[in-house]
Amino acid sequence: MRKLTTVLFMLIGLSSYAIDVEKPKTEVEKPTTEVDTCITEECHIEHTSKPVIHDPVTEGSCEACHETVNVKEHTYKLTDKEPGLCMQCHDELSKQYVHGALEEYQCSQCHEIHSSDNKYRLPYERIGDLCAECHEVAEEDTHVHGPTSVGECTLCHEPHESDYENRLTMGLDELCVFCHVTTKEELEGIEFVHEPTRDDCVGCHDPHGADNWKMLKAKAPDMCFSCHEEIQTMAKDSKHQHNSVTELDGCLNCHTPHASSVRPLLVDVPTTLCLSCHSEPLGVSVSEVLPAFIDQIKDKTYLHGPIKENDCGGCHMTHGSDHFRLLAGAYPAGFYTPFDETKYELCFGCHEKTLVQTSTTDSLTDFRNGNQNLHFLHVNKEEHGRTCRACHQTHASNQLKHIRKSVPFGGWTNLPINFSKTDTGGLCDPGCHLPKGYDRLTAVDNTIRPPKRKLRPDRNIKSDTQQVSSAR
Repeated sequence: MRKLTTVLFMLIGLSSYAIDVEKPKTEVEKPTTEVDTCITEECHIEHTSKPVIHDPVTEGSCEACHETVNVKEHTYKLTDKEPGLCMQCHDELSKQYVHGALEEYQCSQCHEIHSSDNKYRLPYERIGDLCAECHEVAEEDTHVHGPTSVGECTLCHEPHESDYENRLTMGLDELCVFCHVTTKEELEGIEFVHEPTRDDCVGCHDPHGADNWKMLKAKAPDMCFSCHEEIQTMAKDSKHQHNSVTELDGCLNCHTPHASSVRPLLVDVPTTLCLSCHSEPLGVSVSEVLPAFIDQIKDKTYLHGPIKENDCGGCHMTHGSDHFRLLAGAYPAGFYTPFDETKYELCFGCHEKTLVQTSTTDSLTDFRNGNQNLHFLHVNKEEHGRTCRACHQTHASNQLKHIRKSVPFGGWTNLPINFSKTDTGGLCDPGCHLPKGYDRLTAVDNTIRPPKRKLRPDRNIKSDTQQVSSAR
């Protein structure tokens, strides 16, 4: 019985010990009088537990932000509401564009009040993670701006206020080239600059990210058409369209987006540029193939004026035209056409129309027999008027005045011209009429049949074939 009593007392003692161990610690009693500091080992120690500490906390100046309500009850309140409270020490906002968080919320929306693990007492190490709490940018874009990708939002944006829209750190004319220095150097040395490049890069590029190459807001040509509406209309509505304009990224086939030494922002001088495509034959329809442009001008002695001046646009509309071959004005497509000056709008843009309107002249043209204007004779007809191409090569020739060596005539791909020049005139012995000469000083009488061509004397050919009179 005595042993049992002893065991019971031991169990009761152990039970009491266990109860004492599990009993939670009592809270530190709040002081009821003024104290020297609010932060002790027992009170508010968490406010100094992180490496970046608010200055008043470091200095023990809690009264900078808090004031006593009741000392005995140990109650306090802030000395002012945010952001007025913070402005007691920090500069007041004075610039045009202010962060909405300061106007609508509080400084503590972005900053931890007492201490933090991060610079500026931010809640995140990367400022971009903080911004992402409110701003959703480039979350699923395949091409992301570098600063956006690494969360360096403040490289471009001021966090609190700015004199520039969207709180940019500087104007757009300076901001982008602050990093893109090579682009700035290129622009400074080039004569013709794309206007948005000067101060509106975001007109074409999304500053945060996009699904398009170079963070473009859209792909060309749609990107370009957003400003160049007249080009869009021409490219899409013209009877004859330039494929390189309407295809994806087509504008960049010919134009550089930022700047160029060739107007209008061309990649190269027009002739060289056009040859980047027209160096090979190009099919324009099932039954028609354009010859290689390079073959028409290569090693030629005489170049048509616009070609000589590297100005393909002198005759061609590069974006689209209602005239065949993208011509800038009307020009007959065939070998023959009844004369009408409106049909030669293109040629009369440079050449005097009186050249084919005056039957006699002693000065309008060197192509005259006495004073008979042979341009008028060939072209100005109610039926079967010869077009310019009957005698002249469009782009280049090895003969003066771009006279052709031959000309396509229906299925006859090379009807010969056989032109020879004299000091005061010349002679044509073409496939379309008997040899005819002309002379500006003494008119040639072409009613007289020219002498029969002489055969080679060394040719001794015997034949039983009946002689046939010449059809000429």
